[in-house]
Amino acid sequence: MKKSIVKKSIGLFMAGVMTASMAGCGSSGSGTATQAPAAETKAETAAAGTEADAGEETKEAEKAASSDEKFEFSLSMTYDVKSPMAVAAQKFCDDVKEASEGRLVINLFTNSALGSEADSYIAVAGDELEMTCAGVQGLDAYAPRYSFLSAPFLFKSTDHIKAVVDSEIGDGMREDFLEDNLRMLAIGYRTPRVMSSDKPVHTPDDLNGLKMRVSEMSSWVSIWGPDTLGATAITMPLGELYGALQNGTAEASEGPYEQLATNKFYEVQDYVINTNHVYEWVAIFISDKTWQKLPADLKEIMDTYAQTDFAEYCTTLNQETADSYLKELVDNGMEVIEPDNDAFQKKALDSYDKWFSEEWTVTDFDEVMSYAE
Repeated sequence: MKKSIVKKSIGLFMAGVMTASMAGCGSSGSGTATQAPAAETKAETAAAGTEADAGEETKEAEKAASSDEKFEFSLSMTYDVKSPMAVAAQKFCDDVKEASEGRLVINLFTNSALGSEADSYIAVAGDELEMTCAGVQGLDAYAPRYSFLSAPFLFKSTDHIKAVVDSEIGDGMREDFLEDNLRMLAIGYRTPRVMSSDKPVHTPDDLNGLKMRVSEMSSWVSIWGPDTLGATAITMPLGELYGALQNGTAEASEGPYEQLATNKFYEVQDYVINTNHVYEWVAIFISDKTWQKLPADLKEIMDTYAQTDFAEYCTTLNQETADSYLKELVDNGMEVIEPDNDAFQKKALDSYDKWFSEEWTVTDFDEVMSYAE
């Protein structure tokens, strides 16, 4: 699992933070991440339960509650600076700074400036980066029991996935993330993920042998791959995908209209295939160790604007801009295909009994589908 490479990756990540810090997209300042203590292992955390430690934690909490200390955080994302996620996150950063009267400044880094989504997850989990705005890829590393929450062709709508995430199932997912120092502040929702391709795709048979880039999740690689839907599933960071599509290393990709448009995949792909295979959430995470150092009033400010500026505004922006992003793709020469989604869904669902029995053991197919009613 990705957790095993945390320590190795942190040093490389921090070198990237220092290099990219002057390019921060947020409020004024260097954008350099606040230095934080080295990550503790779970075993060390569990062992630190002495009375003396509890006393020190109480003193720190009392100090934080009344502190006028100023904080400066970095918030990373792979999304384009013009994307709904970046626009909403920037509003969150601006409003937090204003409401805190400058006591909390959050500098936003977009377009993979601080590395891939996996890099950011690792860095926040290791307390080497304060915050990230990231999507479902983290499920595979930090909450694999809940990775059905991104399973292709499982959910019927945004309302369906939202109902599950807002339930006790979603609470369990948040708890699993928190065990690895990843506190989820807010969740927004993107528009459905679709395919782009060099050739027409109407049925799963058209995927046979097609080199398709998918996110670095084991379930996606398996489900899109030869044993289920039939593609040759390959993984790579989003920032490398345009070049791969251009040189033929990849022949197809998947993501929302917004991702296809902001990355200008219309320059290297001919077709948009409306598979609507994943209704995706995206979240703002903060290192829980960083969170615990904040005074109560700053926590309240962050909680408030994470909900209004990100969870609500990001979801609204995604819905409002979907048609314009699709128009941009079509205006730049892409052809839209309405595939046989029932055929795709049947093939995918036929493989899920094994996943629910062996991997996604916190629930079952029937319970997940009950939330669509």
